Amino acid sequence: MVKKFSYNPNGDNAGIDSLSHSEVVKMSTGFIAKEPTMQDILTTKYPILLIDESQDTKKELVDVLLTICEKYKGRFTVGMFGDIMQKIYNDGKDNLADCIPHDWAKPVKKMNHRSAVRIVELANSIRKTVDNQEQKPRSDAEEGIVRLFVVNADANKDATEKKIASIMSEDTNDTGWDDESEYKSLILEHHMAASRFGFSDLYQPLNDSGKFDTALREGSISELSILFSIISPLVEAYQNRDEFQVAKIIRKNSSLVARNAFSAEIEDQTKTLQEADAAVDTLMKLWKDDKDPFCLEVLKTIKETKLFDLGSRVESILSGYVENEDEKVTALRNALLVPFSELERYSAYVTDQTRFATHQGVKGLEFPRVMVIMDDAQARGFLFSYEKLFGAKAKTATDIKNEREGKDTSIMRTARLFYVACTRAQKSLAVVAYTENVKSVKETALSNGWFTESEIYTL
Repeated sequence: MVKKFSYNPNGDNAGIDSLSHSEVVKMSTGFIAKEPTMQDILTTKYPILLIDESQDTKKELVDVLLTICEKYKGRFTVGMFGDIMQKIYNDGKDNLADCIPHDWAKPVKKMNHRSAVRIVELANSIRKTVDNQEQKPRSDAEEGIVRLFVVNADANKDATEKKIASIMSEDTNDTGWDDESEYKSLILEHHMAASRFGFSDLYQPLNDSGKFDTALREGSISELSILFSIISPLVEAYQNRDEFQVAKIIRKNSSLVARNAFSAEIEDQTKTLQEADAAVDTLMKLWKDDKDPFCLEVLKTIKETKLFDLGSRVESILSGYVENEDEKVTALRNALLVPFSELERYSAYVTDQTRFATHQGVKGLEFPRVMVIMDDAQARGFLFSYEKLFGAKAKTATDIKNEREGKDTSIMRTARLFYVACTRAQKSLAVVAYTENVKSVKETALSNGWFTESEIYTL
């Protein structure tokens, strides 16, 4: 019997006594729906409940809250913030706007305070494929620039995107496009960033295992985080001969100099410090003469020198494969067979220090310069299809059936995602469409009124 459970919304939940985020939401929804006591607690303690991103809130939870709102009318008020055009997850409630009671106030945000005039116009034209709501730019907004680059699917991605940034710099007269740190590239899936930024060999085994999910996306896998949060700054300080910073890192993190490691005898304290110094020197030899050690080598040396405490999984990771071993151990061992520099590139990505982010992950954010990359061939999912949205690929029988039945389709989902991605831009926007059918993409962009002839490049 499990008498208590563990739950971490941001990390790696494992074990029979742990709950995932979805399980917590499901249990909470059930409690509120079935238990009058929970309903009384909710409505008494929180008489006004505001829900942000309501279009992507779990449909079951939304249904329960609407029911409670009706049951406790006059003493419980729900406010839903959101935009149905920005619904991008499948577990949100379909047609939410149609489910809101008629007696609710329904204010509409008509002013776009973020984007330049041309970007707002593009957003409005994209939105016409879903509904007829429009926004207005600020009266003092600049004109702004949008461009569509239609590229053959087998083009060299890195070279193409650098060329596009150069063209944007010329067309906008904005040198920010010449600096990769000054514009944001939005890709459909994380593995596309891994491929472009050079950490695929680390990312792929962990992603393919399906065992890390949020922890992989957020950089909270313990065996990786110790390497980039402690070892990486230690290497930098050591190579810069910053003895103060080296000592600070060791004092804060090393078990060798923990308070309980010191003896009352001065001579023993000196010996302890000497052991710590020797351990640091041994570890740093891995980077001697500009070497780029493998991550497994680094972990092995840490274990041998006892410089830092490592999690219990590291022993298994450093051992050879054994039959029926934990899938997480296998995935981590394969992932850590990469140079340390690749881990640092992964770290830069998950800490938002690169130009890459996903279309979904930037909802609510804004950037002066945005490059939206649409590449169905490299994306592996089936929920979105830019090729269908731009007419380069025909609708499937399922798409047609769902349209006929009033259900969500991959084209509708992609239109919403396209809207979200484009509306992140404040000043200038480059849309890059990798396609098998250049002609159809250009024709659709023109016929839908999304772009003008002068705004389209074919590369």
